[in-house]
Amino acid sequence: MTMDNIAQLAESFIAATNGAASRQDALLFLEARDMDVQAAAALYAVHKHFSIDMTDFYTANPPFPFAALEENVFSFTVETATDLVGTPLLFVNLKHWHKDWVVDVSKGVVDPDALRAFQWALFWIISKALYVPAVRKQGLTLLSNTAGVDPSLSIHNIHMMLVDFIRNVVPVKLRTLIVCDDRPQSYFGMAWAYVSPSSQLLKSLGVEIIECNPRTVMSYVDAYSLPVEMDGKLVYNHEQWYKTQLSHFKKAKGVAPPEQHQQQPPAVAPQSVTNSKPIFQATRVSQQPRPAAASSSSASSTAPPPEPVVIPSYEAISAAIIEDYKDRLLMHVTIAGKPMDELERIMARSEALEDARQRFGEKTNASVQSVALLESVLIDAEKESDKTYYDNVFHNVSQSVGRAKKQWEADIQSGRLSTVSQLRIEVFSLLGSLKPESIVKNVWDTVESAVQKEIEPLYRSLER
Repeated sequence: MTMDNIAQLAESFIAATNGAASRQDALLFLEARDMDVQAAAALYAVHKHFSIDMTDFYTANPPFPFAALEENVFSFTVETATDLVGTPLLFVNLKHWHKDWVVDVSKGVVDPDALRAFQWALFWIISKALYVPAVRKQGLTLLSNTAGVDPSLSIHNIHMMLVDFIRNVVPVKLRTLIVCDDRPQSYFGMAWAYVSPSSQLLKSLGVEIIECNPRTVMSYVDAYSLPVEMDGKLVYNHEQWYKTQLSHFKKAKGVAPPEQHQQQPPAVAPQSVTNSKPIFQATRVSQQPRPAAASSSSASSTAPPPEPVVIPSYEAISAAIIEDYKDRLLMHVTIAGKPMDELERIMARSEALEDARQRFGEKTNASVQSVALLESVLIDAEKESDKTYYDNVFHNVSQSVGRAKKQWEADIQSGRLSTVSQLRIEVFSLLGSLKPESIVKNVWDTVESAVQKEIEPLYRSLER
């Protein structure tokens, strides 16, 4: 498809959203729906509705939503975790799944807070993952680890919730669901798992379902992409990740996220899901704050005091602008496939600094100094974005080269590859197929040089 065709589709998409979508939105949602304008516009409408609904829930229930991310229910480490075909992995650890997040297909009652808690966490994780070019290009593989799951929970119902929500709300291609189940099953249990209504619904959603156990999971995921708790070699510290991400959790009305462990909400009744609609449409979010504890009748009749007006400081304004700027840098890489060039950076930085001046208000020595400091931080953010871009490219290439290297070693042993020139042809052919179309030349030269050093021992073995 030519750039002109893509541009025409983007204009058609924007028109289908009555001008509400941006060009970046157009590319993101069109890619998620294989360039089908009507399907992409429908997904956009659902996504925007959910985003607004989610913001209302997020604002009305502090600090409740953060509890869903404090435990390692979902984790995403694109720098190191992909399946064997190179699709980034999103991990789901069912041992941390809350009983009140379960949707029971036999019940018709849905509790909005419990449902939104898990949806908020999943929506936030995947929204961040979409900044990564590999996720936009290749989609996601969901790896579900059932070890330690509460035996009273229906694994199929949980997976149905996850797949249904991702496919109907988030602009990402969900390629595969890998279920690593360590529970011993009878013949009847395995047969029922295959023909049960929830299993059939999963298959109907168009996602490849792979069921395996801890002994066979490495047929689909390399050991270096599996966390240590699954007998892999991927080291991941969720507690540290959570502390790091706290600074990125944005709250309306100046409400900061919790720095300490929050008490989990009480369990609620199971919920339901239909086959015809996404799960999230089952209920509307309550606009009232979630009560911290039961109160007496006299206390409940007393209106709460009005919230104090929060006047952001220079530091708070700068922090928000820095986060938005980082998001903009990542989104540019996602859309264009490469970092901003120097002119684009100057323009983007100027816009961010002008935004800061407007929000700082009256010009003072302190505001001028804050703008100067902010500019240096934005330049550092650009450098960090460049580094992340390089690291992602190198990781994706090195994974493919690593797998090819094993085959080349076997070919050398068997005699199929017997000369350095033959190996060079194989290497250059592979690199040519892996080279991103829009990659910055000096970045690719560095990647190519690093790959050649990795292959150097094979060249030497053929020279003997």
